[in-house]
Amino acid sequence: MAVVGAACSAAEDSVGDADFSATAQRSVEEASDGADTGASAGTETAMDGAEALGSTGGGVEPVATAEALSQTEIDQASDSPQSAPAIRAIIRRATVHLQVEDVVAASREAVTLVESRGGFVFGQETSTDGEARSSLTFKVIPDDFQSVIEDLTSLGFLREQTITADDVTGRVVDLQSQIITAETSVERLRAFLADATDLTMITSLESSLLERESQLETLRGTLRTLQGQAALSTVTVVFTERVPGPGLAMDV
Repeated sequence: MAVVGAACSAAEDSVGDADFSATAQRSVEEASDGADTGASAGTETAMDGAEALGSTGGGVEPVATAEALSQTEIDQASDSPQSAPAIRAIIRRATVHLQVEDVVAASREAVTLVESRGGFVFGQETSTDGEARSSLTFKVIPDDFQSVIEDLTSLGFLREQTITADDVTGRVVDLQSQIITAETSVERLRAFLADATDLTMITSLESSLLERESQLETLRGTLRTLQGQAALSTVTVVFTERVPGPGLAMDV
């Protein structure tokens, strides 16, 4: 009986061990299958997301990257030696009102004086109906600005004079910095467009590129205007004929 009992106990232990081993094996296999299933699902989800991004053109990120330049690039463009003008940009203007005996003769003399200093007539308006009046606008180099004013005031009786000077150096530097940044953006958009294959991405890039190029031309035009105004000063002289006053007599 002892031998039979021991044998039965051993058999039961063996069966129990076998059952435990089978159960453990099934658990491991189920866990492995679950992990494989989860990994497969995760992979499929990632692939679906990538395909969805590709189906929308995949060009949203390049466009945003091309349009949104980093602050570091902007700062570097602002600090670029090319952005600093060689001299200060100052726009000088003057308006002189003079009374003269002969408006036409005074206008001819004014033109001669200004041209002798290298200036030129930028505009002229003369009227002889009623009160004779002539308005001439000259462009002169900044170094001769004050000298031209003094020459013109010697032609008649000074009634009014206005002189202004506007320092636009900061605006010039700012425009040059914006132009450098815009040029960088345009070049990057052109590079993205050259590599684009999706129709949606190409359309978006072309629209952004056209907008950036228009902004760039506007900035360049504004800069040219400021530089031109600073390179040549403006002097406007207005001649009017002196009207003789009534004659006075005194009887004592």
